[in-house]
Amino acid sequence: MTLTAFKVRLYPNQKQIKQIKQTFGSTRFVWNQMLAMQSARHKNNSNAKYQNEFAMNNLLKALKAEYPWLKNVDATALQASNGNLHDAFKRFSTRN
Repeated sequence: MTLTAFKVRLYPNQKQIKQIKQTFGSTRFVWNQMLAMQSARHKNNSNAKYQNEFAMNNLLKALKAEYPWLKNVDATALQASNGNLHDAFKRFSTRN
């Protein structure tokens, strides 16, 4: 079996560049909002149950209502951000 690799470079147009930047910014914003929410929950009540990926995805609806510009981004990108945050929490909790 032979493995073959191809190097590809993409040249997005201005509209695509804008969408990419908006997606990256929105996912970073969602990550920070959910992290702040988890930290505040733990600070206010250390016995509070951790909000898993499913619960964080349910909170996206309320976040989109508060920040309507989040609706301009693909929902799966925002859900992936929650999934990555959940994975980071899982990995951190198993280390300690």
